[in-house]
Parts: sequence; C-alpha cells; structure tokens
Amino acid sequence: MIFSAVALVAFSFAGMANDGTVEECSKTYKEVKDGHIANGVGEQEAIKLARAAYHKCRSTQSISSID
Repeated sequence: MIFSAVALVAFSFAGMANDGTVEECSKTYKEVKDGHIANGVGEQEAIKLARAAYHKCRSTQSISSID
C-alpha cells in the first residue's frame, strides 16, 4: 500500500514538474528512479516505473505541441 502511494505521488509530481522536453523528462526519469530506490524498491522495478514516468512526460510534449 505504501509503495502504491509513493508511485502515485511520484507520477503526479513528474507530470506537473516539467514541460515535456527531453532534458526535463530525463531529469524526471532520474528523480523517479532514485526516489524509488531510496524507498526500498528494487532497481529493476524502479527503472520500470521511471521509464513509465519518462514516457508520460514525453507524451505531455506531444499533446502540448498540437495546440
């Protein structure tokens, strides 16, 4: 349950904290991965979650560029 709450907060923060650029999304990836590892999540799972956050961040750029 704690893991789910941490993941939800990380994804929410990741989506709000950047503008979808590669640089910003890479920063989000590192922050999410490092944060999960610091909270006791295994490295492979942390990488999986960080990749999901990165792709969500990048999709924000695609949607924004349509406007």
